[in-house]
Amino acid sequence: GVGPFSLIEYEQVKRRSRQIGEVVSSRYMPPWKPDPAHTPALVGERRLSEGEIEILNRWNEYGAPSGDLANAPDPPVFESGWQLGEPDLVLSFPEAYELASEGADVYRNFVIPAPVSQTRYVKAMEFRPSSQGVIHHAVVQVDASGTSREQDALDPGPGFNGMGVGTSAPPEGQFVGWTPGQVPHQSYPGTAWTLEPGSDIVVQLHLLPSGKVEEVSPRIGLYFSEEPPERSSFVLQMRKFEIDIEPGESDYAFEERFDVPVDIEIIGVYPHAHYVGKDLSAYAQLPDGSKQWLFRIPDWDFNWQSDYRYETPIRIPAGSTLGMVYVYDNSAENPRNPNDPPQRVTGGWKSTDEMGELSIQAMPVRESDYAALEGAQREYNIRLAGGQSRYAYNLGNYFELQGLLEKAGQYYYDATRVEPSLASAHFKLGHVLERLGNSIGAENAYRQALALRPELIPANIGMARIHFLNRNDFLAVDQLEQVLSWEPNHYEARLYLARVHEANRRYDQALELLETGLEYHASNPYYRLELGKLLQQTAQGQAALEAFEYAANHSLETRTPRSPKETASLKSEAYYSMAKIRLESQEADLAEALLKQAIEIMPHHSRALLESARLAFEGGDKSRCELRLDQLASLPEAIRPPRERVESVLSSTEWRSLVERAFRAE
Repeated sequence: GVGPFSLIEYEQVKRRSRQIGEVVSSRYMPPWKPDPAHTPALVGERRLSEGEIEILNRWNEYGAPSGDLANAPDPPVFESGWQLGEPDLVLSFPEAYELASEGADVYRNFVIPAPVSQTRYVKAMEFRPSSQGVIHHAVVQVDASGTSREQDALDPGPGFNGMGVGTSAPPEGQFVGWTPGQVPHQSYPGTAWTLEPGSDIVVQLHLLPSGKVEEVSPRIGLYFSEEPPERSSFVLQMRKFEIDIEPGESDYAFEERFDVPVDIEIIGVYPHAHYVGKDLSAYAQLPDGSKQWLFRIPDWDFNWQSDYRYETPIRIPAGSTLGMVYVYDNSAENPRNPNDPPQRVTGGWKSTDEMGELSIQAMPVRESDYAALEGAQREYNIRLAGGQSRYAYNLGNYFELQGLLEKAGQYYYDATRVEPSLASAHFKLGHVLERLGNSIGAENAYRQALALRPELIPANIGMARIHFLNRNDFLAVDQLEQVLSWEPNHYEARLYLARVHEANRRYDQALELLETGLEYHASNPYYRLELGKLLQQTAQGQAALEAFEYAANHSLETRTPRSPKETASLKSEAYYSMAKIRLESQEADLAEALLKQAIEIMPHHSRALLESARLAFEGGDKSRCELRLDQLASLPEAIRPPRERVESVLSSTEWRSLVERAFRAE
């Protein structure tokens, strides 16, 4: 499996007998975090009794004797490598994902079309990671809408980034996933989940760079049942994202409560926190006043999180209250604290942020009560958000982050209807409508936002963009200058005002604006890239080169770093821009070296690929020209330049024939 060494043969074990004694005595191994005194019996418990630990210690003290190996039991044999036997269906990634050697955590979603021609009922799933140590955990969901497939197509690499997974969802009220050391997931008897033809399996991986480039391509085995599900399950979710822990705070705690409206049976739980989580627990307060523990993990370890299934479902009567109590330790005494010295930790999606989540898989005792459970979850979500309008706003924000703009717009509109005075919802609605190309709707929404809050800066900038689109440049300038009078260091307002001046050929004003802004943004590589392009536009090649070199060699130093994709795009564009300056100076070799760097960083940089192909053709390097054209032709349609545009770069008949051959599959 994912273990770093084998413990099947006697000699393998003897060599580590002292280490074994130490790690089992401290209960570091086997990795099992729930406290049995506060947790009902769980399926697959990896716990040793005190007597078993004593046996191992005495064995080590006596020199780790073998005993009679002739009487040793046969070791386990997995003929196919699959613990549950050969799957009915094996799913593989269409192509491997290359994880960079260094950088921040990566949350990547991979879409696998389910090759089933009829309805199937999945009773078990086995996940085989293939890459040792880089997959922190996997979550498996199902999407029947095709939306995840569309998001995948917009991203040139395998899968797409993000913590959220859009319209995909856990299959029929079950948490299906994998963490290191976890046994294969098997649905509770009678609750196999349905897999319909045309559906996609969406696998979200939390990936941790290992110090070297890794090829990530796990496999998933599905095991089918002939019988459809007899009972429905539902995932109740409790959460706390508004977390703010000062450095040195060792007992930061919160409690969340969920009222249960109907009789349920709890099948299992999935607690989740990050590195400074310390003591996680959950309970049920029953109507008679008694307390039923669901679990307690007094020594939480982010690296050994898992979902847990009860040997016997726990019956919880209607009128009970579920509670979760999470405690965090952000002090230097916490050996798992990622910051030394400790830093302020707030709620967020990165593993160095914090969160508190608890998913509870429950079955209504009566199938007719399923809708009541859904209603209770919705009421909890609304209460947690601070009301119906905030709940709709949060959903809009979630779907906007996933790129599902129409769905986001519907929720922002709902938020404005419930609370017409919510200026931020009007702004967000306008922003989504603008991105969808509805400039009239966007303008109306921005005006509503500004009528409520004239100083709302994002709405002012949005309105300036609409003015610019409508060629009311003087209004756009007035609006942006107003923003800069409030906040001279506002990054977006300064950049956009410079672009308005540039579009009107007021290059001196644009350049003065950006150069003055260096007082605030000198260390921002994105700002330097924008300044470099304006310098290049005004024929100040050497100054532009210096700006591009800075952008290519520096990272944005903020508490919330840009995503790897954004950083790659920045650096690739900087190298491409330097190449264009070298071409103007007739330095073809230098230009090609820079184009090569741009393409290595971002293989889907279409302009760099096309420029490199042109240079290779003119330099007589036909093989490199064909390679670049093939790379262009293989880009996703959304970012691939049309063949006619590529053909028009050179008028040569040979050039056009090479383009035709590369794009023939189009």
